[in-house]
Amino acid sequence: MKYYNSYFDKFIRVLLFVIIISSVGTGCKKEISLPLSPISTSELESLIEDFNNNDVSWDSFRAIISDSLNYKVVYDWAVSYAATNTTAQFLLGRCYDNGEGVEKNLSKAVELYTKAVD
Repeated sequence: MKYYNSYFDKFIRVLLFVIIISSVGTGCKKEISLPLSPISTSELESLIEDFNNNDVSWDSFRAIISDSLNYKVVYDWAVSYAATNTTAQFLLGRCYDNGEGVEKNLSKAVELYTKAVD
């Protein structure tokens, strides 16, 4: 009987673990998994629009824009819209702040973060 109980106990523990893990992250915001290849500019624009509308969580948004596959797309998009778009200014500042897709430049990052807030 002890043999049966130990396997049953393990089964119950695994089942509870699966239930708990599957319920984590469920909420009103979309959770997006990391792409296996770089995102396109149109996918980035759609992601930014969803983020600005509070449809995507910060964690999902940050994970995708921080993925090394996406540095160039994020940087190129941010450069092209930085003059008029506060999200682009923030993302470009982040690129300079972390050296993502461009050489690290903290003074440029601070300048862009400040523009984004103003």
